[in-house]
Amino acid sequence: MRSTQFDIPVLPRSPSRTRQTFFRGQDHGVPLTPPAGTILGLLSGVSLAARISKVAHNCHLASHNSDRAELLWKALQQERPVMVLIDWDTCECEGFRLLEMMRGDETLRKLPVMGFVSQKKADLKPLAQRAGCDRVLTKTEFMNQLENLIARCSL
Repeated sequence: MRSTQFDIPVLPRSPSRTRQTFFRGQDHGVPLTPPAGTILGLLSGVSLAARISKVAHNCHLASHNSDRAELLWKALQQERPVMVLIDWDTCECEGFRLLEMMRGDETLRKLPVMGFVSQKKADLKPLAQRAGCDRVLTKTEFMNQLENLIARCSL
């Protein structure tokens, strides 16, 4: 196997060019705009949190994920939230605690709260809705509709 060496010229940067942050770190010619809002997630799964963050980023929204209700409560007060997502499988007690704190606050009472649960724990669905979760989907439905749910909040 023969290796090939390429001479790639390095162009000097012009000092007059101002440095800007570009979307996804690439120079597409479009400066990064501030996010329109924040999706807050009460989750413990890293892969799920990464997927939600990626979809939120594609919809020009920020995301903040935590597995503790107190940390998410602080983020609710500091950020500009557009939706709260709750994983009822892994954060059951924390989810009820967060909903109780949110329903006590007049400004956060109208914030949409969506949850998802596995088929095994489907009995949590009515309990979560009575506690204040607007909509509870099964995990498969949630994963299939994730892009649409977040895109609707970004409008």
